[in-house]
Amino acid sequence: MKKRALVIVLPLLLMGAALFADDQPQAGSPLKPGDRIRVWASTIPTGAVGEVVAAEPDVLRIQLPDRPEPIDVPVTAVTRLQRSLGTRRNTGKGALIGGLVGAAAGAAFVAVASGSEGCEGSCGGWALIFGALGGGAGAIVGTGVGALQKTDRWETMPVGRVGVRVVPVRQGAGVALSVRF
Repeated sequence: MKKRALVIVLPLLLMGAALFADDQPQAGSPLKPGDRIRVWASTIPTGAVGEVVAAEPDVLRIQLPDRPEPIDVPVTAVTRLQRSLGTRRNTGKGALIGGLVGAAAGAAFVAVASGSEGCEGSCGGWALIFGALGGGAGAIVGTGVGALQKTDRWETMPVGRVGVRVVPVRQGAGVALSVRF
């Protein structure tokens, strides 16, 4: 009984630890040299990712990775601007997905293995055991895969005099309005 409880509790503890292990950088102040940004402008319609060299009131100087010299983007031409808050690993997400897939695979294994013969009333217990084992193994593998994957987190910066953007709220999405004078 203790081993069975350990098999169920250990993967849950690993998933919980993985969810809280990610770094959570905070949104900060206006742009400064060295910030990594994504910018869309009338001069850059498809958008570009680069590093801020200088942020002046009328011009944003950006170093793009594929160009030897920085480019100057007039602030009035900027249509959308995002600043990188850093990267984060997807360990929690990987653990959750791996755990769910593993649990489903373990339970499905019991259903397929019993075949047309049936389990004579004992399939539920075996499905639970194999589901827990598969969920634990899947959570461990998913944690590893998620830890290897990094994604950027971006903060939308206000541009122009009036800005409207969609922001996450508790029950879905909301609209934020910003006005600069």
